[in-house]
Amino acid sequence: MPKKTEASFHIYLPISETTLESTTINNENINERHAACILIVDDENIIRSMAYELLTEVGYTALLAKDGEQSGITFQKNYDKIDLIILDMVTPKLSGQKCFRKIRNIDPNTRTLLSSGFAQNTTIKTLKTQGV
Repeated sequence: MPKKTEASFHIYLPISETTLESTTINNENINERHAACILIVDDENIIRSMAYELLTEVGYTALLAKDGEQSGITFQKNYDKIDLIILDMVTPKLSGQKCFRKIRNIDPNTRTLLSSGFAQNTTIKTLKTQGV
């Protein structure tokens, strides 16, 4: 039986004094708005599968990579189509940090969301200060 673990998430949103009206989302409009392509890089199959299902359900195109090495190959083949990369910072074969640098060498303007189940503030700070 798998060992249970706990996770904590902190999301900080700016305070707004504007009151927003509630709206209903129409699935037809979602599919028209989201024609973007997202590369999901994660070594956990469950994470990749769930992200793929969620993103494609609302109209995104999703590409999957199970490790840093595969993500580099996938990005090289599709860099002109990829609008965003969701990159796990702890991946086998090529670390998230090295993968991030490799991707930025191909296209320095690639939007990348760095994620991790482990605290890696120093890695992220290093990437920020190096202007990568």
